[in-house]
Amino acid sequence: MLYKELKMFLAEDENKVDKTPIHSSVISSFLKQEFPDADLELLDDYYYKTCDYKTLKRAVTMIPIKNYVYRTSVFDCDDFSLQFRALWRRMYPRFPLGRARVKLKNGNFHDLCFAVYVTAKGSPQFTFIEPQTGKVSYFNYEPQRLEV
Repeated sequence: MLYKELKMFLAEDENKVDKTPIHSSVISSFLKQEFPDADLELLDDYYYKTCDYKTLKRAVTMIPIKNYVYRTSVFDCDDFSLQFRALWRRMYPRFPLGRARVKLKNGNFHDLCFAVYVTAKGSPQFTFIEPQTGKVSYFNYEPQRLEV
């Protein structure tokens, strides 16, 4: 069933999810401005293709992450973020979705994903994606490390 839904979604939105080109230098400048203390690593130096926030949220629901089970120190937040990113990159190889390491208020570290999307005016914007739940939100985290 999921494959059928995914196929329909991709056919419907293939020109929406990765329709807006954005160069890695724009992403880098934007993220450095937003999070000046974060360690930033862009793995590729080319034009990415992104979308608007509404399309991003819809695309996140198509990642079959709910099939994975959280297990402390075996399949935890870093594993979820790696798996989510791998599944996403398979569907949208040029979309600027990366991994972030954030420090929580209790002092613990947490890994999750983030995406750079564009506003209606064409400006880059940033949001976190909690790969364990599929929730898309800013979460008010301060990332220590960002990897696109």
